[in-house]
Amino acid sequence: GAGVWDTIYYYRAVRTASPSYLKPSDDTGEYVNIWDPHYARKLAEKNTRLIDVLKYSSRIDVVADELVNGYKRSIASERFLRERFNLHGDWNRSVVETYLYILTENNDTIVLLKHGAGMVEYVKKRAGEVLSMVLKDNSSEWMKPVTLLDEELYRLKVNPGAVADLTVSSIALFLLKNIIQGDAFLKPSIV
Repeated sequence: GAGVWDTIYYYRAVRTASPSYLKPSDDTGEYVNIWDPHYARKLAEKNTRLIDVLKYSSRIDVVADELVNGYKRSIASERFLRERFNLHGDWNRSVVETYLYILTENNDTIVLLKHGAGMVEYVKKRAGEVLSMVLKDNSSEWMKPVTLLDEELYRLKVNPGAVADLTVSSIALFLLKNIIQGDAFLKPSIV
């Protein structure tokens, strides 16, 4: 059917991006493995819809879950981003705080698949500690604990990229809301 082309193009895009945490040996249940050399033919034969692939993926993939379940995290994070920006008017700081907030509240799929559940919990705990420090610090030194966390994660080869994706969707919602309300892109508001 016509809907299968979305799935084929999605698979093609993921294959092109070639994320290291997706393996040919991954158990994908009834769904075609992204690395199957005959993925397009098999997807067409099964008439696999993209929404079904995303629903299946949403069991462990936080971004897929966000897509199929109404952007609940992004909406909550947009509110957090807006509150922080309204408080201090520093866009960079607001985005960093939002990233830490999301990282504290969610299991990053990339960290989970590459490093396991123990590392996910460690990263969430460390992000919470750093977020707490940043929220309390009204000086120009707020970035120091963030930099230390960044260096630590780099040493551990941990890249919470799924949370980065959720941060981007929160920023997009922030900007869209401002545009809809006729406000400037980065104008703080009381909403």
